[in-house]
Amino acid sequence: MNLRALRLSFVPALLIAATLGCSTSSTRSKTPAGGGTASVEFVHPEKYVDIRGSGSYAYQDIAPKLSELQRFIENEAARQLPADRHLNLRITNIDEPGNVRPGGRAVRVARTTEPAYVDVEYSLKSGESIVRAGTATLSSSSSPSGIPTTSSSRMPQVEDAFRSWLRTVGRW
Repeated sequence: MNLRALRLSFVPALLIAATLGCSTSSTRSKTPAGGGTASVEFVHPEKYVDIRGSGSYAYQDIAPKLSELQRFIENEAARQLPADRHLNLRITNIDEPGNVRPGGRAVRVARTTEPAYVDVEYSLKSGESIVRAGTATLSSSSSPSGIPTTSSSRMPQVEDAFRSWLRTVGRW
């Protein structure tokens, strides 16, 4: 059998193996199965960096944003945490990038590449056992686009910080 014939007979075998999903243990995904839960508490949100203040620089109604953020965290925990894990999360501060400008509509203008910061207190449980507990300052890895967003929009940089952190927590 010549080399060309050997190569031609080997290619179909590789295609069949790839189609059947053969893999070694080193290439298998190490991600958790999901199904974990989280409870979220916003501790004195009126004192958060982006909320305290007065006049048109302060958020008028933060409740819808916090409610949306809470749903995001709960859904992301269900994706990232193993089924036997529960995360108790207390958010003590949120500092989004940029500044809110005065005007008829509160508009956040982010002209820097500064990330969002979120201070949290947490405890991760497996059943009744505490796996890990402590405090952390989360920061987003993505920088703001520089495009103004209204204050009623989602908090993409804050969500990015939680997404990244919950991915790590899921491996604890």
